[in-house]
Amino acid sequence: MKKTFAVINSLLLVFFISMSADAQKDKTKELSSKTKKSTEKVAEKTADTSKKAGEKTADTAKSAGKKAKDVVAPKSDDDIQRCVTDKLTASASLKGLGLNAATADGVVTLTGTAKTSKDKKAAAKIGKDCGAKTVTNNIEAPPEKAVKSEPKEAKSESKEAKSQTKEDKSQSKDEKKSAKKSESSKKN
Repeated sequence: MKKTFAVINSLLLVFFISMSADAQKDKTKELSSKTKKSTEKVAEKTADTSKKAGEKTADTAKSAGKKAKDVVAPKSDDDIQRCVTDKLTASASLKGLGLNAATADGVVTLTGTAKTSKDKKAAAKIGKDCGAKTVTNNIEAPPEKAVKSEPKEAKSESKEAKSQTKEDKSQSKDEKKSAKKSESSKKN
């Protein structure tokens, strides 16, 4: 009986071992599948992050390129002179005025006579827009019209006239009062 019992124990032991091996195979397969799925998810996220980073880098490069285009290299005096002259002759309000421009060391000097101070300012803006470091505006133009006011003499005359009118009115009131008094005394 001991032998039978030992054989049955051995068989049971083998059975449990094989069952646990099968269970471990299943767990291993399950863990392997989970690891594979997690790895795929991480790979997708990494790919998305890399794609977004690439897009941001491309956008940054594009905007840097645009900014680089906006930054204009310093122009030569000849380029500035040509630009100012071309724009002065192309401007409808400035072309017939005979304005002149001279450029030296990036400084544009404007000369001539403008019809209005607005034209003078427009010519200076052209110089600045063409890349001049500074603009010396020697263009002659009439001063801007200020609000018209009466000359001081006219104001003082006006004040005198008003005060004279007040005096006249007060005199006539006094005269009327005295006339009434004399009428009332005659009646009595």
